[in-house]
Amino acid sequence: IRAIKESTNGKIWFGHSGGISYIDGGKIINLYESDGLISHDVWSLETDFKGNTWVGTIDGVSVFDGKKITTFELPKGEIDTTVGVSSTTFIHNIMADRKGRIWFSTNGGVYIKENNKLKEISKKDGLKSNFVSKVIETQNDEFMISTSKGLYLHNGDALIDISNKLFKEPKATSNIVEAANGDIWFNCSRSIFRLSNNELTEHKIL
Repeated sequence: IRAIKESTNGKIWFGHSGGISYIDGGKIINLYESDGLISHDVWSLETDFKGNTWVGTIDGVSVFDGKKITTFELPKGEIDTTVGVSSTTFIHNIMADRKGRIWFSTNGGVYIKENNKLKEISKKDGLKSNFVSKVIETQNDEFMISTSKGLYLHNGDALIDISNKLFKEPKATSNIVEAANGDIWFNCSRSIFRLSNNELTEHKIL
């Protein structure tokens, strides 16, 4: 099980190495490639306000609208040779923001779906790496982007390299969350960091 999400109608979804599953009235319903998934190798899930379930796999994105599964096309990225599992179509994370936009964390940067338009945030915009593991929306309506070469803050049209202020050299970050008090927690190497009021605290994993 790599991802768990609750949809707006209360269904609990699971993404795993054999497709996706959800609990409906005490029953478990399974969906596979034979049902339309682009791949059974699922790594991320998100549900939007319209009731769609977005499925991120090693081979791209599928969307389930409650009746049928379709493929959502994204540009291909690169293969990350520093990790054991990678592809040009790897979808690490999917996030629906408060405005209904869908953010895809990929091996080609960040792609943002707004209505029928697709916007890209990548090296050409200031990222040091196109290998993006996760994007979160903060309480300040800003976005934190976690990459293989550090953290970035996206506020409107500006992209700020947060790691450049925190570390002497770029460090790979992966998971990232915001606490209720606004603190940002993220993992980096074998440590967990807390960023609170621009002060960084390290918690080493022994």
